[in-house]
Amino acid sequence: MSETAPEPPDVSAAPLGSLKPPASGVVLHFAELALKGGNRRRFERRLGDRLRQALESAVLPAKVVALGGRFLAVPRDPARAARALEVLTRVPGVAHAARARLVEAQMGALEAAAIEVLAEAPPGTFKIESRRADKSFPLDSIGI
Repeated sequence: MSETAPEPPDVSAAPLGSLKPPASGVVLHFAELALKGGNRRRFERRLGDRLRQALESAVLPAKVVALGGRFLAVPRDPARAARALEVLTRVPGVAHAARARLVEAQMGALEAAAIEVLAEAPPGTFKIESRRADKSFPLDSIGI
């Protein structure tokens, strides 16, 4: 299936509807669906349904939202985010999944979440990558 990466500290809050920071969850990327042309929306909707069914079967109540090329699943109980990751990586169509933190779109909140994640991580090297889903954020990806 897919290997999981360390927990990234930020996910843009702009398209998330009723989800409000702070929240912990799982960000999911899919592969082949992006190549389906006119059927893309249908396949994305079906994958979203499968993700919801997998969480429901595992008795993990969660909100699953589409984020344009990926999904975010946020369990009602933040302590169950690791279990949600285990369940969701087994869903066919998921290419990559990782823990995620939903934080306010402010550098201070991003920095605090990154420090918290690193404090919980095993010792070693790490890498930070950023992509702005919300282009109205005042810094570009390099500035972050």
